[in-house]
Amino acid sequence: MTGLFLSLFIVFSNTVFTQTYSDSLSFNYKNSSLKSALDSLIHQHHIIVVYQDRHLKDKQTSAHCSGCAIEEALDTLLAEHNLNWEKVGNQYIISTPDFEEEIYTIHGYVWDFSSGESIPYANVFFINTSTGDVTNQNGYFSLKVPRGEHTLQISYIGYEIARKIITATLENTISFYLIELHPTVLRGKGVAVTGGNLEFMDQPIKSGRISFSPRHIASLPKLGETDAFRSMQLLPGIQIGNTGSAGLYIRGGTPDQNLILLDGIPIYQTDHYYGFFSAINSDAVKDIQIFKGGFPAKYGGRTSSVIEITGKQGSTKYKRLNVSANLLTTGFTYEQPLFGKGSLFLAYRGSYSHYYKTSLYHHIYDFLTNEGGSENSIAISIPDSTYTPNLSFSDFNGKITLMPTNKDVLSFSCFSGKDEISRMFVFPINSSIEKIEDGIKWNNIGASVNWSHVWGGMTYSSFLLSSSIYNSHSFGKWAYPSPLSTIELIDDNQIEDITIQLNNRSKLNSRHTLEFGFLYKRYLTKFISKPKFSAIERSLVPGRGVVSSIYFQDKLNTGKPLNATVGFRVSNYDLTNDYYIDPRASFTYAFTDWFTLKGSAGQYTQFLHRFSNNFMIGGKKFVWIQSNEQLKPLTSQQFNIEFQHENDYWTTGVSVYQRTYNNLLDFSRLVSPMHPYLVLSDSSDQDNLPIGLGNSKGLELFLHKKSGPLHGWLSYTFGRIEHLFSELNNGKPFLADHDRTHEFKAVAITSPGTWDITLSWIYSSGMTYTPRGREISPGTGYVLIHSIIPDDSSANRNTERLDPIQRIDFSITKHLELFSLHWELGFSIFNLFNKKNISHTKFVDSEENILPAEVHMLGITSTFHIHLSL
Repeated sequence: MTGLFLSLFIVFSNTVFTQTYSDSLSFNYKNSSLKSALDSLIHQHHIIVVYQDRHLKDKQTSAHCSGCAIEEALDTLLAEHNLNWEKVGNQYIISTPDFEEEIYTIHGYVWDFSSGESIPYANVFFINTSTGDVTNQNGYFSLKVPRGEHTLQISYIGYEIARKIITATLENTISFYLIELHPTVLRGKGVAVTGGNLEFMDQPIKSGRISFSPRHIASLPKLGETDAFRSMQLLPGIQIGNTGSAGLYIRGGTPDQNLILLDGIPIYQTDHYYGFFSAINSDAVKDIQIFKGGFPAKYGGRTSSVIEITGKQGSTKYKRLNVSANLLTTGFTYEQPLFGKGSLFLAYRGSYSHYYKTSLYHHIYDFLTNEGGSENSIAISIPDSTYTPNLSFSDFNGKITLMPTNKDVLSFSCFSGKDEISRMFVFPINSSIEKIEDGIKWNNIGASVNWSHVWGGMTYSSFLLSSSIYNSHSFGKWAYPSPLSTIELIDDNQIEDITIQLNNRSKLNSRHTLEFGFLYKRYLTKFISKPKFSAIERSLVPGRGVVSSIYFQDKLNTGKPLNATVGFRVSNYDLTNDYYIDPRASFTYAFTDWFTLKGSAGQYTQFLHRFSNNFMIGGKKFVWIQSNEQLKPLTSQQFNIEFQHENDYWTTGVSVYQRTYNNLLDFSRLVSPMHPYLVLSDSSDQDNLPIGLGNSKGLELFLHKKSGPLHGWLSYTFGRIEHLFSELNNGKPFLADHDRTHEFKAVAITSPGTWDITLSWIYSSGMTYTPRGREISPGTGYVLIHSIIPDDSSANRNTERLDPIQRIDFSITKHLELFSLHWELGFSIFNLFNKKNISHTKFVDSEENILPAEVHMLGITSTFHIHLSL
């Protein structure tokens, strides 16, 4: 064929179909034709080489080698001619650095065989090459490879590995594929149970990242509700909270420093029931990507982590209805195909405690009676007071996905979560206060529209428009004996987040993949306080802030052991009228097929602060406030290095991380979210809002057994979190309130027949606390009510630590077919051995001193759930 000849010389040995390559090569060429030299090596040493004549035309070589390996020989021959080689299978392919026209392009989607849903973040790569990709949220991938026959391998958590032979021919330079993966464990109506291990997570090649599948988390031990966030607390590097917290403390960060996205919708209220459960319905979730560090340049606005959640899109093959119930909630999911080109998915979950209160509800009730579950409960306790809480919540998820062409995906997602909480304290006769009533109603409503388009196979764009609105309304009433009478306070606060984002991904060649885009985000925050004892309505001027960002990063695949990603994010924030540049970099170095070194470094900026402290009235009342020229944005610099060894049976890892924080705020001396702005405008009172530094460092060890009748994982985390404020603790550094220096976690899973049995064990350092508290009276600074803060006047803040926590949880689940329906029946025991663990402390006002009192975690608590597929 004119202009293109592939010289393929395959020499067989005397044994049929068996090739034998020479172990060493020797040659001595002087002003010889490079083509002739290669042909000679091919004939004499039985080597398979692929090249194009035009790349060797008129090229001469003067090279010699004695006893060389084939790789060294090719390096010697090609070095002076700006030519590269790559081994694909048993072939050596010669190319130029800008060799694009001979590269074969494949792209397509990865789907679930049973439902037809796309599979996000599946690994797609060619065996025996460094060429690979990860599907995006729509399951799309694209790859470039040289001519020849290649084996494409596709894998994802909880699915059988699929392999497909791809033949790159001259006539077919671009191909589109739809690839279906089969679940390893398939359970449903009319479907027999197949053998296989329950899989929950994977640690991809990127540093600091965990892929977490909620597909089988109902089999993990639970506290009533199947909860993705509580399950994630079993993973390495994610700290457990107290019993009443589903919040995620990741590598020293706090929950408000996590960017949580559900189909691109930022989630601002992430929990229900005073923090007992996350606001994310696990039955509506398809995939969770956890970036503990080193997250890509396209993510911004938070400093601790990114939790990217992909919602279920529904089956494109069948109608399905699932109903579920446990000791707190009932719920359902419904899915159906649409127009042969898409799907519909709906999910609802709601508590029924306002109709019937179960034993689990009373367990939580008893815990809250001791003010343990609320991180924002009344700080001053009076013995013999009675406490009556009423709690209810619900959430809804909906998603429509359409695929009008193989190049376009259009999706609409919506989310709504709400809580209604009220409580009443009645105090003994002759107390300084007779009664306290308070309550809160909050809701977080969000929606997003996402359009994705493939441009010519190797360029992909997605356009996102999202809205997230959080509202809360709270009231408080304090009844005092005459003549003080009654004080009433009503608070309303809101944050509205409107986001427009464009993401682009272009694979320039087999070595460079560019990702770039922009983001426009508008924040609107409002807070209104209405004291009934005053004619003055206190309110924040509605804050309207705009963040405009651009980002760029290059993923470099060298074809050798080293791969790297380098990028940056530049943001303009109009309330400070300043630019913020966040560089990001990460790398992987594969010493062998099984042993990899990974690392990342970067800077991150957060433009929102969450106002909260230990004596806020009104239940779970967090108020988001925007940075400005006085309240500077929070910034963080992070470094992570990780060693990982992985084979078909085991994964082991060692990670070391370091984080620093600037512009940390401590709101412990303020009551109202209005006060930070007032304090900073009053130079005489600026000590009431300390602004300081933070430092977090740690070590993570991880062992994951991936196969066998008994599998699971072990992890250990050593972490130390220190804060430094010149106004606090006599200007000396102190341990953060959420510091837990040591954490051991273990999960064991087995699935005999139609049973799933899981056991988890947690051992953790206790929480830190300050030995004494002190009271701030009305009129002190901006404090409106009697409040208590830690007394660190003797530089003793958080110098004490509670006893270690140790807990074993157990879960057993049975799957069966009955009345032509698939049933899942589960029983779980929390704190199996009824260990009297101490969650945290609260300050109690005694006659002489204000001292910390211990708050115990829940004791042994059993729960039951049922899931029915119709």
